[in-house]
Order: sequence, then C-alpha cells, then structure tokens
Amino acid sequence: MILILFLMLLSLLLGFALGWEKAHLTVARECELLGRFYVEKKVYHCHLQASDEETGANHDRKKPQPDHAEKTDQTR
Repeated sequence: MILILFLMLLSLLLGFALGWEKAHLTVARECELLGRFYVEKKVYHCHLQASDEETGANHDRKKPQPDHAEKTDQTR
C-alpha cells in the first residue's frame, strides 16, 4: 500500500515537472519564431532582454547624480 502511494506521488511530481518544462520550452520556441505566444484569445508579445554580460552593464556601480547646476523653468 505504501509503495503504491509512493509511486503515485512520484508519478504526480514527474508529470508536473515534465509539464512545466514542456510549457516553458513551448513559450520560448513561439517567442523566438513568432515574437509572440497565444493563450486562448490572448496574445502575449515577447522581447528579449539582453543580459548584463552582453551589454557590459555593471549594477554594482553607483549611478551618476543629476547635475544640480541645471535648473528648470519651474525655479525661475
């Protein structure tokens, strides 16, 4: 009895993991091929966000502070 419950739980977890992986691969493939993917009547548009390595971005750097010498028309 315990073996059957264990096998049922294992089957459920394996099915969930395989379904999750298949869904992600399907969305990724449709985004690459079509630039969008569909869920029922909804259309989701995809765009690729470049990684930090590709852009050379370094998020650890402090952002430059705005120049306070430049005033807007609101202060005049």
